[in-house]
Amino acid sequence: PLSPENYLDQIWQKQAEFDGFNLLVSDGDRLFYLSNYGNEPTEILPGIHGLSNGLLNDPWPKTELAKRQLEKVLSKPAPENLLSILKSEEKYPAELLPNTGVPQETEKDLSAQLIRMPPSYGTVSASAVLRNKQGQTLIRERSFAWDHSNFEDNQFQF
Repeated sequence: PLSPENYLDQIWQKQAEFDGFNLLVSDGDRLFYLSNYGNEPTEILPGIHGLSNGLLNDPWPKTELAKRQLEKVLSKPAPENLLSILKSEEKYPAELLPNTGVPQETEKDLSAQLIRMPPSYGTVSASAVLRNKQGQTLIRERSFAWDHSNFEDNQFQF
């Protein structure tokens, strides 16, 4: 099998062929990160990390909020607890936001964890991934209705 490092090296060599991306790859023991907006592939060390539309651990307000929320639920890491942390619709003031090149009002709309920008842009899903020491993995994906009034969960175990 291809190691995460070798796989990411292959992607790194072709990164110009892709639109912007953040990619996490794991072999079950180690976790690696690659973005074609950042540096070469890197191993992510144990700890609490955040990833939004920027680079890993960029200090965006919604990412920092998610890291604080994650710290609180780690004592009971059930899928429902993990999915509950990505639902804030709070929008942050311009002075706290990154300058990503979009208009300031759009930047403000994008600052929420749960984005809804009518008529057709917003958060469509959130995922929780749990892996125990025996290597069993559970993935729960939550797909949201457009108005976020309800959702549907799909769960996978392997």
